[in-house]
Amino acid sequence: MNIGSQEETRVIDIATCIRDITGSGSPICYIDRPVDDPHVRRPDTSLARQVLGWKPRTPLHEGLEKAIPWFAERLAA
Repeated sequence: MNIGSQEETRVIDIATCIRDITGSGSPICYIDRPVDDPHVRRPDTSLARQVLGWKPRTPLHEGLEKAIPWFAERLAA
């Protein structure tokens, strides 16, 4: 079951967002895509909505701003 967003988000946008939130100066490296990698990634969350009554409420950037410190705390412990 897909639990995510119906919005299509490019990997570069996620990487850039994470780098910005963390204040990292790490370069973003590009590699060739696997042959079976889909060109369009638009998740279908209708099953989660149907079965669980779930729908996304938190925008990506806001979710990352909350998740990154949570993971950092656990890694430091």
